[in-house]
Amino acid sequence: MTNKKILVVEDETLVAMDIKNSLKLLGYMVPAVAVSGEEAVRKAEEIQPDLILMDIRLKGEIDGVTAARLIRTKWNIPVVYLTAYSDELTLERAKITQPFGYLLKPFEEEELRVTIEIALSRFQAEAKIRQALVREQELREQKSSFVSIVSHECRTPLSKVLLATELLERYSKDLVKDKHRKYFEQIKGSIQDMRELLDEVLFIEKAEGNKLNFKPTPINLVEFCSDLVEQMQLATGASHRIIFTPQSNITYAYMDTQLLRYIFNNLLSNGIKYSPLGGTVEFEFSGSNKTIALTH
Repeated sequence: MTNKKILVVEDETLVAMDIKNSLKLLGYMVPAVAVSGEEAVRKAEEIQPDLILMDIRLKGEIDGVTAARLIRTKWNIPVVYLTAYSDELTLERAKITQPFGYLLKPFEEEELRVTIEIALSRFQAEAKIRQALVREQELREQKSSFVSIVSHECRTPLSKVLLATELLERYSKDLVKDKHRKYFEQIKGSIQDMRELLDEVLFIEKAEGNKLNFKPTPINLVEFCSDLVEQMQLATGASHRIIFTPQSNITYAYMDTQLLRYIFNNLLSNGIKYSPLGGTVEFEFSGSNKTIALTH
């Protein structure tokens, strides 16, 4: 049994009742029967049916073709035409509205069922295609934006490396040790930024291609976080202070170290990025036997 709603638009009362009864026997719901194009448009808005059986020749100011065009434009409801006429002019007018089928009166009940099911299936397939196209467009826009961001983010550390190496090359003999250390720290920090950026690009590429594999292994979570913070602190230098504080008795966990490292690096990088120069970034984890929460 189906729960699809079918709106019947037919100005001949006996024909309309016969179609309605056939639809009910086939398991469809028929919430209304319209007898004119104007009424069909009103009922379509009110009922929002899954499909409309529309007689082409209707009494009133607008016929079935015009009504179908208005309904398709406003609410994108599929229409199957009913007609006793198969002349070329009528069919050409009807084609413009992109109908989902035709039924030439009189028709058999099985013919009615097959035409409706094909129309509904086609409409669902087209809806999925439209959604896929919209998603594809969104992905293209996101990728374009991502490429622009990556290009910008790459230029910044490369410019720092270039400037620091030029200063060391020109004034190496005249620079005091503090200046040497400062420029080397700039180079080291910029290289770390580039490495993280490339890691992020590779991670996103794997994620989009469904190539990420979850490989959990037992790890000492406290040691893992401590080592990560130490590495990040070395790369950051004196610009920020990173403090790691475990707030739980849980030491060991079963996790994927590669994914965990990526997540933690992003958390710490964002904490450093959006903290004032010379500020402190606090990194904590707490939890129970079932869950672990990490905050920064």
